[in-house]
Amino acid sequence: MKNISILITIFALTACTGIPIKEIRNQQPIWSQTSSRDFSSTFRCLTEHSEFEFLTPDRMHILTFPSGQQVDISIGAIQLGKFKNFYLISLKKNQNQKTDIELRRAEANYMPMNQENAINILNSCHLLSSLTLYLF
Repeated sequence: MKNISILITIFALTACTGIPIKEIRNQQPIWSQTSSRDFSSTFRCLTEHSEFEFLTPDRMHILTFPSGQQVDISIGAIQLGKFKNFYLISLKKNQNQKTDIELRRAEANYMPMNQENAINILNSCHLLSSLTLYLF
């Protein structure tokens, strides 16, 4: 019985393991869009989104690049004393002053937020680019 519980614990730890930032950056984006919102509005929408309220400082890290043209929002957890990433949202200011948004994810599932929720949040923050108004 003790061996079974040890195996279950090992499986649970390995099945829900995030990955280091370098590894998640090398993943292909699973979602990408260009927002019609400017960079700061897109960033503010994402970081203040009500769906992210559960992301305490130990679950969300924000890295602003020195150029000020890119921000990475890492969503993950502390595992074995190190922050491991499950999702990486990259915002980049493009030449047209719009915001390119990319979402990358680790293979492991992140129980507090699934992929569908992450994509819904991103869609709500870039929505202006998806709407075309026709005036008749």
